[in-house]
Amino acid sequence: DEAAEDEEEDEDIATVIVQTDAGAKKVALKTSALEEKATACTMLVCYFSELQEGMFPWIQSVTELMVPLLGFIYYEEVRTAAAALMPELIKSAVASLHKGLCDAGYVGGMSGMIFDRLIKSAVEEPEPDVQLSMLEALHESLTNGGPLCLASVDKVKDTLEALKTVMGEVAERVKTRAEAQQDEDFDEEAAETQQTEAERDDDLLDQCGSALAAVTKTHKEAMAQLFQEYLEVFGALVHSPTPSHRRIGVCMFDEVLEGLEGLGQAYMPQLLPALLQFSADPSPEVRQAAVFGLGVCAQYGGAFFASMLGQVMQRIQEMMGQPDARAEEVVHSTDNAVSALAKVIEFQEEALGEQKAAAVAAFLAYLPITGDEEEGVLVHGRLCGMLERGEPVIMNEPAKWIPVVMGIFGKVVGTSTVNDEVTQRIKVILGRMQATLPAEVSQASFASIPPAEQQKLQQLLQS
Repeated sequence: DEAAEDEEEDEDIATVIVQTDAGAKKVALKTSALEEKATACTMLVCYFSELQEGMFPWIQSVTELMVPLLGFIYYEEVRTAAAALMPELIKSAVASLHKGLCDAGYVGGMSGMIFDRLIKSAVEEPEPDVQLSMLEALHESLTNGGPLCLASVDKVKDTLEALKTVMGEVAERVKTRAEAQQDEDFDEEAAETQQTEAERDDDLLDQCGSALAAVTKTHKEAMAQLFQEYLEVFGALVHSPTPSHRRIGVCMFDEVLEGLEGLGQAYMPQLLPALLQFSADPSPEVRQAAVFGLGVCAQYGGAFFASMLGQVMQRIQEMMGQPDARAEEVVHSTDNAVSALAKVIEFQEEALGEQKAAAVAAFLAYLPITGDEEEGVLVHGRLCGMLERGEPVIMNEPAKWIPVVMGIFGKVVGTSTVNDEVTQRIKVILGRMQATLPAEVSQASFASIPPAEQQKLQQLLQS
């Protein structure tokens, strides 16, 4: 019995090697205690997530207790749970501020403590899987913290440096894997291991992109000032032979331009030609990201975009006009080309000039969006915007275009390519058409769509 107890005790003990200033040391740890610690941390995540400002009395003490655990070297589950708690602490502090429980200085001090350690830990974390959690926490903390939550340009720069370091580590691992493939002992098992590692590194790069997007949206002026210095760092991905890396690199450009809004015009001469180039990439996922970026440039690119309008329109038309435009493997990139066209029509009307009628016709002819449901909601919302503004191309020839619009509405209502807001806008537009268009036009338009779709629209109007 004593032997069995000893064996059970041994099973509950893990030995780890810890690097200290005095050199490597062997440490014996009780695994059950570590697991309980991780469970307790995870429970705190649940409490703060659910109760938010209700946890105000404990925010400061929990922050002081948990922030150091981001560097808890003995157990990665504790570090992962501590990372997951950071954005919830910030969210709870912001909610407490809105309820009048604390002032902005309190939130700023607590957030500063979290960001200082989280940015540092994202760089120092030795386990890529935990590093992924750190980056996710950084992205969510920035989002929850809101505008200027990093409090200084230097801290924005620290964030960019951290992302640069993580991306550099991924690049080194990619290089090491490529070299290992040349080894004569490289076999199927090694290939499977590499595939798993490559997918994890893709996730890391995606999270770098999400964190970059969050810091751009929350610190526009600082990013407008700093990004030029990092353009090559983030741009290195777009030259990768790996399609997923090119896609992530292009998405990073998209995120920065979208986050900077009008402040991004300084980067248009560098990024718009690159997006145009990658919109013809062999990979559909890269084309999708690039043509989405063309839409962002149409929205915020001003005069520089107008100077390249001809090339952009040619590329969009090529993507929409290909014979397999709606094939499963390319439909998402085509849908994003249609979305870009909608933004050109809305934001570059003057540059389009006489081409506008043809652009609106091509836009309506392609709808509805059926592949990229998320983009579909946005595009069908932009169609509503055209009608709400009384788009002359449509409203000057109602007998020609209202049946087309009615057909689109009939197909999209009740699908996942419209949300509640867009559905309500469609309802209002249909009511206005009934009230303002000649009766013969609205009746003929309604009669031109299939009975099942007529029924859907009737039910919407009566709801």
